[in-house]
Amino acid sequence: MLEREKFAGGDVSPPNNARLLGMLAYETDLGLLDRLAPPDRPLAPVIRSIVDAAERSPDPFDAVRTLARAR
Repeated sequence: MLEREKFAGGDVSPPNNARLLGMLAYETDLGLLDRLAPPDRPLAPVIRSIVDAAERSPDPFDAVRTLARAR
């Protein structure tokens, strides 16, 4: 069994797939996330719409991109 080690910056080893996918989405589509969740809007409804769109789609990343284009 692999042991988890804490690193600077909050990195965890071994990596977690959900965390890696989240980092990938955040780092490659930062502008998209900025459009979906501008600082002047409440965050909870935006997160709910992202989760709903992702759950209904075979390609969650494409679903979120489509959601951002609609705004």
